[in-house]
Amino acid sequence: MNKIFFLFLVVNLLLSCNSSDQLNKSSIDDSFIPASKYGSYHNDLLNFYLNEKNSEQITNIIEVYDELKYKSDILFPKMISENEYLFYRNRMLTIFENNEQKNNFDLIDFEILSINTFLSNEASKQLVTLLKNNENPQKVNQVFTNLLNNNTITEIEKNEILKMKIVYNSSVDFWNAKHYHKNLEKTIQCNPQHQIFLSDAVGTLFGGLGSVGFSWFCYEAQSQNGGGCI
Repeated sequence: MNKIFFLFLVVNLLLSCNSSDQLNKSSIDDSFIPASKYGSYHNDLLNFYLNEKNSEQITNIIEVYDELKYKSDILFPKMISENEYLFYRNRMLTIFENNEQKNNFDLIDFEILSINTFLSNEASKQLVTLLKNNENPQKVNQVFTNLLNNNTITEIEKNEILKMKIVYNSSVDFWNAKHYHKNLEKTIQCNPQHQIFLSDAVGTLFGGLGSVGFSWFCYEAQSQNGGGCI
């Protein structure tokens, strides 16, 4: 019951992206994690967090974010700058407090909403299709590559997509190495491995800590669902 309560609190944050809040690009400077470091950062911190996570009840999403920052500082001292930490923390706090859809969570709806919040129509239409079709890594990487080669997409947006691609492939390596859900039956409708790979990628739109936090959330939710998609 405690886990379920905590997951609802995490969801309260994630769902609220349907507000008019947009990523303020001018607030992101060189102190933020560069795209090239997202993959190793995501996998190492996620592994550390999964191994170190205790059973104490967490009652607030901000506590989760702060705990991830604490773990990150142990594993990667000063990797998350104070500027980046406060930018996303304050944004999370504002979204959480203004949320009006606390009991209407759906993972795919959230991911679609996140993509539409941070990316343009050109990119979002293709990425939303990937989510709805629960596509395999080959197809996902093809779409990422096509978007990165699309001249109509801005360099700022391409950087967001590049981070998604890097984390996506790091996630494939991470979860396959753990043999996560490999022995479970995959349905035609949804492959839980494909779902968690894509969830990790979408999490990068919430920064370095966000990618790890959402990855952990998807893992916990799937585990509580017997290993199946949520």
